[in-house]
Amino acid sequence: SLRRGEVTALRFEDLNGRNLTLSRAFSHGAGEIVERLKDAEGWRNVYVVPSALEIIELVRSERKRLGLPESGDIFVIDGRYQSFYSALGKMINNYCDELCIPRRSLHSTRRTCASMMHASNISDLTIQAQLGHKDLRTTQNSYCYDLSRDDECYELITQAMA
Repeated sequence: SLRRGEVTALRFEDLNGRNLTLSRAFSHGAGEIVERLKDAEGWRNVYVVPSALEIIELVRSERKRLGLPESGDIFVIDGRYQSFYSALGKMINNYCDELCIPRRSLHSTRRTCASMMHASNISDLTIQAQLGHKDLRTTQNSYCYDLSRDDECYELITQAMA
């Protein structure tokens, strides 16, 4: 549920157990790290699922093996934020190609993530907080899609009207 600029600016120090405290992002337009997010407060906490924690620990181990610092930026080496920001989109395209699925942007995965949380009955306010939207209507109207199949919808409506 992170924006591409937020992923680019992640630091190991942002991780606290199963939470990330996001307070900075790489601004593609400005070409630099911005120390305040688009959120109303300028920062937010997001939950980190176990599979994402595993990836972060794998990166930490690999950095240690290569003799790189185990603190600071998680994914960026030597301050090459623009390079990583650009490469991230290409990496996602490569993974989609390998999986033989249509290419998706990181932003479209935010919509998928929101829709999956919505389908799992996670409250809209929690989804809004995870995505970092100022306005709940943005989350509801532009990110949460009904993932139910037609037959599932029919069955649910039939049960509700019985």
